[in-house]
Amino acid sequence: MTTSWDDAVRAVTGPGQIFELVDADVRGVPMQVVRHAPASLGGLFANARTYGDRTFLVYEDERLSFAEVADRIDGLAHALVHRYGVAKGD
Repeated sequence: MTTSWDDAVRAVTGPGQIFELVDADVRGVPMQVVRHAPASLGGLFANARTYGDRTFLVYEDERLSFAEVADRIDGLAHALVHRYGVAKGD
């Protein structure tokens, strides 16, 4: 038996699930948000670092681990701040 798209979405977004959706007001706009989502992309990638050498991204024959992606993000952040002068609030 196959699972429908709607059943699959409910299975991961329902109460108690990893991507549980809840109603929230975001800057005056009612919408559904992931209950336990990190507050920022920085938080998301900080959590991802705990997976080390496990595969994170796959594109055709290229595979990158969580650690490799974190290293690339760190390099980009360093360049943005130190080479291009990007600061908090930009």
